[in-house]
Amino acid sequence: MKKTIFAALMLLGACSASVAQDISEADKDTPITGSVGEEIIISLAGNASTGYKWHFSSDNAYIYKVIEENYTPDAHPAGMVGIGGHYIYKIKPLHKGNFTITARYFRPWENYNPQTDKNYKFIFEIK
Repeated sequence: MKKTIFAALMLLGACSASVAQDISEADKDTPITGSVGEEIIISLAGNASTGYKWHFSSDNAYIYKVIEENYTPDAHPAGMVGIGGHYIYKIKPLHKGNFTITARYFRPWENYNPQTDKNYKFIFEIK
């Protein structure tokens, strides 16, 4: 019985250590503190049906890795098309240090236009 309780507590401890940190547009231009190996989920509004997509660049790209990329449409009535949603990027810091991710929202076949296209900066401090 004691071994079972100990194993359950160890499992719970391991699960809580790997809880992902969720960030969004509201976190832009604000330092975000994280840990090496901790998953960080960046959720950005968009609409896949328009051809627009988020493009990432970084001043220190070797320090993190994008491990998953998805698009999730918002809730909508059946049969409705052209619904917006969220692009979800799961990243994992690989090393301690600081880096900035610049996220730009534009169509890949058009040039980025700073006057009309979205541009967010996310500042990370990884300890």
